[in-house]
Amino acid sequence: MRPLTLTTPKELLPLGRRLVLQVVLAELATAGVRRVLIIVSPQKPQIQAALGSSWREEGGECVELEYAVQPEPRGSGDAVLRAEEWAAGEPVVVAFGDCVIAAGSAEPPLLRMQRCYSANGAGAVVLVEVVPAEHVSRYGIVRPMDVVSAADPFLLSGLVEKPMPLEAPSNFAVSARFIVGPGIYTALRAQTPDFRGETNLTEAIATTAHEGPPVWAVPLRSGEERLDTGAFDGYLAAFVRHAMQDEAAGGRAREEAARLLAPGG
Repeated sequence: MRPLTLTTPKELLPLGRRLVLQVVLAELATAGVRRVLIIVSPQKPQIQAALGSSWREEGGECVELEYAVQPEPRGSGDAVLRAEEWAAGEPVVVAFGDCVIAAGSAEPPLLRMQRCYSANGAGAVVLVEVVPAEHVSRYGIVRPMDVVSAADPFLLSGLVEKPMPLEAPSNFAVSARFIVGPGIYTALRAQTPDFRGETNLTEAIATTAHEGPPVWAVPLRSGEERLDTGAFDGYLAAFVRHAMQDEAAGGRAREEAARLLAPGG
């Protein structure tokens, strides 16, 4: 993402008139989350400076913000471990700060995940999306317990990290949102770090799926999309989407898009 991130963390890049992390916080607030712990690198003090101790969308509920430092980038699992004391034995939503979920439905993905977690006595719930077969090697891919539909929650028997297409157990990819119960910390502490010295959340969820309690997947529905703002293609798509959807300031962006897409534009 350089040169955009030479002085600004990718989580603070603009999406229309909001920052990436503010879009993530708005998603959490819509799902009823009122306390958020942001795991930050010591190289990114700008995040706490920008967001402070609370955040509120205009007309929305206030979200309390706290921070914990991950001294070195030792993986998503290591980051989640730093929330154990803060979570105080309660289930938590884990949201990657460089991915936004585009969803205009009345029941957004996190609400469906919360319902699935509560209804099934789950140890974890994973948001997933269908990806082309030729792209499965880019993602963590879930292994369904049985034949599933592309729209309904389903039970998992495991996860495979970046499989080759012929070895992939499905084409459902993990999509940057999780709900994990307190048992996840035991699985994370028991994990042997990988060759990069990283502890991975997906591996701990795979262990939970194997040993229990059950792990469920909630698919993104038609019209919903994960946008990875940590890469230029996803970031530009997310910026255009948010600019054009801005009712107050997006008129010029919509006009320009219409002009460019018109025949001969």
